[in-house]
Amino acid sequence: MSYRFGVQLSPSADDLSGIRELARLADREGLDLLGVQDHPYAGGLADTFSVIATLLADTTRIRIS
Repeated sequence: MSYRFGVQLSPSADDLSGIRELARLADREGLDLLGVQDHPYAGGLADTFSVIATLLADTTRIRIS
């Protein structure tokens, strides 16, 4: 059996640089998965698909959803 480990991030529009750094850290440290919340009706959150695209450009191996 193969286990996968990951983290979920909230795409707060106030801290996009922090989210990018956490994604790079998760990638560097060997986590397998990174989830990004998608609540388009919640104020203060950045567009999830734009955040995912940015995180994919910032990382090399982690799977992002």
